[in-house]
Amino acid sequence: MEGGIRVRSPHRTTPVPVRSRGPEAVTGGTIPRQTMNTRPPAVQDRFYPGDHHRILGMIDGYFARTGGLPSSFDAPPVKGAVVPHAGYMYSGRTAARSYQAVARGFRNIDVFVVVGPSHTGLGHTVSVSRMDFETPLGVVRTDTELVDLLLGRNPVIRHSEEAHILEHSIEVQLPFLQFIARHAGTDLSVVPMAMMTRNIQHARTVGKAIHEAAKESGRRICFIASSDFTHGGMGYGFIPCPRNQLVDWMHEHDGTALDLIARLDMEGLFEHAAKYRLTICGLAPIGALMEYARLSGATGGSVLQYATSYDVSRNDRQVCGYGSVVID
Repeated sequence: MEGGIRVRSPHRTTPVPVRSRGPEAVTGGTIPRQTMNTRPPAVQDRFYPGDHHRILGMIDGYFARTGGLPSSFDAPPVKGAVVPHAGYMYSGRTAARSYQAVARGFRNIDVFVVVGPSHTGLGHTVSVSRMDFETPLGVVRTDTELVDLLLGRNPVIRHSEEAHILEHSIEVQLPFLQFIARHAGTDLSVVPMAMMTRNIQHARTVGKAIHEAAKESGRRICFIASSDFTHGGMGYGFIPCPRNQLVDWMHEHDGTALDLIARLDMEGLFEHAAKYRLTICGLAPIGALMEYARLSGATGGSVLQYATSYDVSRNDRQVCGYGSVVID
């Protein structure tokens, strides 16, 4: 129990009651109080510390384990990255690997398009927010001009604040970006987008729309695809192999998925995920990143790390995979 709310797993959010939508779904919860234009934190003190100093120290520690932030933030920026979104104690070190690479070109990025899966079942197939996002490190501005350009691109992309008010997959990315922005001495703006789909055509549509909006606006974009990888074991209702083989099974099949992402093989990724029923919650956001990167001239990327919650919890009844990939 945390704050009077029963939470099954540190990898899950706590939405209002909805129909079960797979291994990420939970029940119960309350809607955070919001102001007119700012979304308040929904998962602080559960996924990450709500205290300003504690979260700074935690993120600083994760970067220290990866070799620290770069000495310069002026390198050519990456096109995007895949970053996990579980509780920081489980996935923070893997997230830091992605953000260390992103940080090198931070001053040459105008806006971060942060696209995550919807775990709550609220909103539309693809939902963008126009609200600013508050975290313990301050308020992150949403680039509403770019949001408006995206809304005009394709009818599948729609405006919904309901989709975002309880969603954790975007919120947990923001303190990492704020931490880097402080060290780089730059402003930070984002476009928050939640996808409630695993459809490859929706992924292509979103990737193309972001690419076209970036060209029209002249914005230099970095695409953050927020996703965990396979959720396996009794606790998630996905048992692809004997329990004592689960972690190795995940390393093998999530590893193949990571390699396909780095090769920008979207068809191969979706086929592999379907064949092995991989419960990659951000499959569509990852696909959208791959399409955006391809249209932006990228030819591939690098897998930086794979880890699982078992590394921390030693609980093989409920294991979640985390991957770090950057697309150059």
